[in-house]
Amino acid sequence: MFFKVAEVDVSMATLGLPDICTSLTSCAVRCLMFPGLCFSCKYNIVTSECVLEKRMHLYTPITLQKDSSLKSIAVRCHRQLWIGLNDLEKEKVFKWMDDGTVLDLNSIFKKQIFHPNEPNDYDNDEDCVEYSLYFASLNDMDCKNKNYCICERSTREPAF
Repeated sequence: MFFKVAEVDVSMATLGLPDICTSLTSCAVRCLMFPGLCFSCKYNIVTSECVLEKRMHLYTPITLQKDSSLKSIAVRCHRQLWIGLNDLEKEKVFKWMDDGTVLDLNSIFKKQIFHPNEPNDYDNDEDCVEYSLYFASLNDMDCKNKNYCICERSTREPAF
């Protein structure tokens, strides 16, 4: 097994590095910041781990508050993070994992959370979304790249 998982129910301010990085209340975290055990995985693997093993989904920053929390987590963990948004089913139709709703690519919210000119499907091979430390915002990326992730507990059933 590639993962060590810590379920937390505390505010981010109460934990410091190199302790585990934490997310919002009632979320589970997989920053994998344990010395000598730092792993990251492809999108399909982290998605399976969240859904099948933990009955969760990848973190979905569907509000500006959750997007701000995601940025704080990524910065504190010093990691790129996969999120629960992709266009794997249909190109340019980005769906949130928590409820299957579609992100309006013309919305102000999209412009607030994505880097300018993203998502761009560079080289026709970017269907998964990450929080990019380089851009300090969301970016579409090749799903075969390895990134860290946050699994989030939801009150709703995942849409897949």
